[in-house]
Amino acid sequence: MRAGLILLGVMLVAGCGGQGGRNVEGTVVFSDGSPLVRGNVILTNEKNTYQGALNDQGVFKMEGVLDGTYNVAIAGAVMAEAGNGEMQYDADGNYIEPKPVEPAPLINAKFQKPDTSGLSITVPGDYKLTVDRP
Repeated sequence: MRAGLILLGVMLVAGCGGQGGRNVEGTVVFSDGSPLVRGNVILTNEKNTYQGALNDQGVFKMEGVLDGTYNVAIAGAVMAEAGNGEMQYDADGNYIEPKPVEPAPLINAKFQKPDTSGLSITVPGDYKLTVDRP
């Protein structure tokens, strides 16, 4: 009985190996080496999709990524144009509602889709992705 429990324990541990995936960490930079600090990196292949947010150093992290080759997209890499913070009034002193400002893309539009980005990674591996400005 005891040998059976030990064998079952070994089988459970062995069964967990490799199926939980890997922790993936990488960076996204512009061609001048400066980091892309906004957006989400998306890894996708025919079986799986994973996503990780970029931090202020251009680093993304993902957990549980299965080994394989993935096409890469970067979503949400936009920055809203900031106003001057002053309220605007017309000649009669009436408040003028500010116009909505379209977010400005930080990267070339091709990087927003995995089939047009030209970026791919293989897990396991090193992950430094370079993107272009619009």
